[in-house]
Amino acid sequence: MHVPFFTAARLCAATFAALTLCLMFMPGMIYALFELQASDAADVLAKRASVLFAGLAYLTFTCAGHSANPSRRCVAVSIGLVLSSLAGLGAGEWARGAVGLGIWVAIAVECALAALLWTAEFRGPGSLSRKSAVK
Repeated sequence: MHVPFFTAARLCAATFAALTLCLMFMPGMIYALFELQASDAADVLAKRASVLFAGLAYLTFTCAGHSANPSRRCVAVSIGLVLSSLAGLGAGEWARGAVGLGIWVAIAVECALAALLWTAEFRGPGSLSRKSAVK
């Protein structure tokens, strides 16, 4: 199954936007899912993270409509790296017992989005690799 880059990027943007809102206004949902204790420090970090996710949401939303080019590839690789790194960090935190099983929901979404984005960018019709192979 092939998902176009536009769709993959918009799915990332929607996920990042949802995380922005959740971390800013309802961080308790994330704490409950990950089985974390709420605290002032956790609230501060959640709100700061929400701003980072807002930037990622805007970046992926606006990049979705761009044709294949080196800048779009950099965005796809960077966002995929962020998602893969978050998944790896989540697995590590679960392994050391710092978070509960709910982290696997986040890990599954992060891995799926990274795979969709990278597949769309590197193997999809109109990707730079396809264009260079045709020439």
